[in-house]
Amino acid sequence: MSLPPGPDHPMPQVSNAPANWVEWLRARQPEGSLRRRFYDRVALPVGEPTEFTEGEEELAQELTPNTGDPKKDNERATELLAEAQAIYERAENRAAGAQERATTLQGAVAIAASLLLAGAALVVGQTTLEGSCWRGAFAAVLFAVTASLVMCGLRALSATSTIHRWHRPTAGEIVGRAGLGAPEAKARLAAETLVDYSYNTKIAAWKVAYLGAAAWWFRVALVFLVALAALVSVYATVH
Repeated sequence: MSLPPGPDHPMPQVSNAPANWVEWLRARQPEGSLRRRFYDRVALPVGEPTEFTEGEEELAQELTPNTGDPKKDNERATELLAEAQAIYERAENRAAGAQERATTLQGAVAIAASLLLAGAALVVGQTTLEGSCWRGAFAAVLFAVTASLVMCGLRALSATSTIHRWHRPTAGEIVGRAGLGAPEAKARLAAETLVDYSYNTKIAAWKVAYLGAAAWWFRVALVFLVALAALVSVYATVH
């Protein structure tokens, strides 16, 4: 961030994905309606951050120790800075964990899709399905499994490949903090770190939401795979 939020530069609204039109369209759906639930399932809107939204200047004032003892103030400022940096890492760790799981899920989708295509080719190529009802049933279930795996792959790919603007303490701000006392400088760095964490929580929540959606679609695909296996068993028994 080039300018610290304050009276002249208020903290802007977070603009990370999902884009503003997602929340705008969601607000137009009636609360608790079927349309709203379906929209949330498809669009996966993420709420705005709720922590450390007051801006750097106000937060820095609140974090600056003022006991009257310079030594104690410096020690306390050091502790607060370390705590702020640990809090900042939570968003990074959450986003990284979601990306790792989404990558694993992408591999599982690729394996399942290859097995599905091989099985479908085997059924179509070597077996004559008797009856239009059976052919329709097999086609419908195969399509459902394929569509579910595609949606799972798309959600997992979004979680790993979408580029976001990740906020970090601005390197150039060190020059401005150089002329301050140690407690105040550390408090300002802690404030900037916490505000950046607030921005990044939305990115982490977005990645987790897409990971959750990918996992949901994968479970749906597994249900249809079980249905396909049952359909094959029934067909083999009847014929």
